[in-house]
Amino acid sequence: MPRSNLRTVGTLLAVLSVSVGASADPGVAIHAAAARAPSLHRHSIYLEALGKGGVWGLGYDYRLTPRLAIGAVGSYLGLDGQRLLTFAPYVSLAPIGLRHRWFIDVGPQLVDVATPSPVPEWSGTHSTGIGGEVSSGYEYRGRVVVRVYAMAVAGGSGIAPWFGTSLGGAL
Repeated sequence: MPRSNLRTVGTLLAVLSVSVGASADPGVAIHAAAARAPSLHRHSIYLEALGKGGVWGLGYDYRLTPRLAIGAVGSYLGLDGQRLLTFAPYVSLAPIGLRHRWFIDVGPQLVDVATPSPVPEWSGTHSTGIGGEVSSGYEYRGRVVVRVYAMAVAGGSGIAPWFGTSLGGAL
């Protein structure tokens, strides 16, 4: 056999042995599967309409794992002299899916309502309350974050159904 054919056969055998050895190694297979999985950015910032913050909200969340996150939404609304401040921290779980997924959020909602007095004889009103929230819905998580969900808010006045949408970006 000529030398060039021996070199070609040797090269093919070396490539074959490396590829057989790599596929037999489970660590390499796991590493390759992780490289193909979509990357989820850990931080996201978003604006809400009719969500945890009430009429609007500014939110942030941090992914602890691809399926578990912690976050918070805050908002301020001033209307006819009344001031409404809302803060809603939450824990988020995504049991199904990675980029397109179903999620569940649970957490408290803190609300502070103040109405200053327009006249000197009345001091105005101020009250602070705490309630609980649970929400569930659809989320798309890539560089853009989109959420649409239904929720229930429970507090001193009872339980109220609500819904919300979020749009933001992942960092």
